[in-house]
Amino acid sequence: MTSPTRPRDEFELLIPLALVALWGQLFYAAVPIWRFGEYYSFGWFVPPLAISLFLPRWRKLKGCRLPTTKTYRYALLALVLLPALGLLRAVEAFDTSWRPALLLQGVLVVGTSHLLLFWRGGWRLSLGMAPVTIYALTALPYPWQFEQELIRRLTGLVINISGELFNVFGRPVRVVGETLESMGKTVEVTEGCSGIRSLQNLVMAALFLGEHYLLGWRPRLLLFGAAGGVAVVANTWRAMTLARISFDQSEDAFHQAHDRIGYLSFAAGIAILVITAILLSAAKDRRRGVLKTTITTP
Repeated sequence: MTSPTRPRDEFELLIPLALVALWGQLFYAAVPIWRFGEYYSFGWFVPPLAISLFLPRWRKLKGCRLPTTKTYRYALLALVLLPALGLLRAVEAFDTSWRPALLLQGVLVVGTSHLLLFWRGGWRLSLGMAPVTIYALTALPYPWQFEQELIRRLTGLVINISGELFNVFGRPVRVVGETLESMGKTVEVTEGCSGIRSLQNLVMAALFLGEHYLLGWRPRLLLFGAAGGVAVVANTWRAMTLARISFDQSEDAFHQAHDRIGYLSFAAGIAILVITAILLSAAKDRRRGVLKTTITTP
């Protein structure tokens, strides 16, 4: 006698395979950005880390009763989705650096993924996977206009804070446009030193840590805000350290220290985020322990 759950088991396998195919082709389309984009080389790390976040949530479904989904829904979805993805991929083939087609494809993949998850396990499963989806989207580039405005604001913020701190600590430094000037020597804070790379990497790390430790939405927001604050502080320290080397030593010493100081500031930022996430996770566990004790106490 055939088990009545057999068709549902087939769909249980079909949906993760469909998700792998959807996100796999999206990540493949983003490879040129990761290879040649100035700020997105961290994208290579996102797919495996996203999978590591997805699997624990998916495993929780084992033994759960599956909802019934009519077969024709999958057929209709495929009829709409495949031509749309094909058109977007054809547009991307002409210019792999043109972001709107890739971002639109990301919207399509996210919508389809959550629809499939809704059919598989209801709205709780679909919403429960939202942190994983948000994390996976960090592999895609920001809209160009937003990215340029962010770079401009970060550059201005880093320059102005650095100039103020130099003067507070007794070194006369004047801010002129995007340069720091002291005693006839100038140091230019370029786009690469704006902190955009640190910010993007730290935001990606914050989203990963929030899901890895299964934090609540308030701690996740705190961790997200900490990523922005740490990025500004770390890059301000980096700009001031490099500027001081340039002012006191030589341009050659500045170039020799440039990458080393950048890696050091980024490592410090990651360490601060990890420690913050561990502390937030410990606070969550303590609250749960207190709540459990309160409930079980007669």
